[in-house]
Amino acid sequence: MDEPGFKKLPNYSADDFFEIISKRYEKNSVIITANKTFEQWSDIFNDSILANAIIDRVVHYSTVIKIKGPSYRKKNLKKGGDGQ
Repeated sequence: MDEPGFKKLPNYSADDFFEIISKRYEKNSVIITANKTFEQWSDIFNDSILANAIIDRVVHYSTVIKIKGPSYRKKNLKKGGDGQ
């Protein structure tokens, strides 16, 4: 799943996200990339209880990798935008 929180989710989408995470919990892998911290997820889902339930399932048995640094996509801007 790429970028939860890029756009604020309507309530039905937050419920769907929870369903996906719940059904995969302890059965299948999930990879989530996000620019928002877990502390900001209650804003994304408009419901702190739902956000905490999602986070609880996401972090259990997980490895969280935090990457800090400049944008990978912006690196070509420094080279003149042509990527060469």
